[in-house]
Amino acid sequence: MARKNICTRDFAVPVSWFGSTRNAEMCKFLQTEDPAERLKLIQDVRGPATVPRLVLEEFRADLRRHPSANVMERHEVSEVDWDAKTRKWTVVYRNLDSTSSTEVEDESPSATSNFEVDYILLATGAEISWKSHPLLRKIAGHTKPGGTAGGLPVLTADLRWQEGLNLFITGGYAALQLGPAAATLAGARRGASLLRDAILIP
Repeated sequence: MARKNICTRDFAVPVSWFGSTRNAEMCKFLQTEDPAERLKLIQDVRGPATVPRLVLEEFRADLRRHPSANVMERHEVSEVDWDAKTRKWTVVYRNLDSTSSTEVEDESPSATSNFEVDYILLATGAEISWKSHPLLRKIAGHTKPGGTAGGLPVLTADLRWQEGLNLFITGGYAALQLGPAAATLAGARRGASLLRDAILIP
């Protein structure tokens, strides 16, 4: 079950961000100094969540082999209830395509349906925010980052949590410095290069 239609894309970000034009893309990104504008650029480039085309094709093939399985796009879970006696979950959901804008808050029985399942697997992703990360939140209790934008810390150019502090951040949490590809292998490569220079070059 998914709130939106499943979108496919071979890579998390366009090829220009890790191909031969990656340096030009990063140059334009770094010229944008305002963290809020960088965040918007990241969101625009990454777009909605996607599934690689080959993975989706394999998934669809599995569905054809198992007729009882089904994909429910444009549906939203409203409520779940666990029955300890039957050891089953009751999932209450609604079809977003049949819900008009004036009915969005309508939770009446006529607006929802339900079914029973044995297992629930959540694959809803995670919001990246230093405030919800146990270690970073604890560190921030002693020393705050240079700023924040949408839950992302504003790091120094060499990925330090704060100027002069030997605490370095890379990966998705460093997206305001590493760009839209921060959480990919291309971002890891750029982050490693910056860390190498900061640590090994006096």
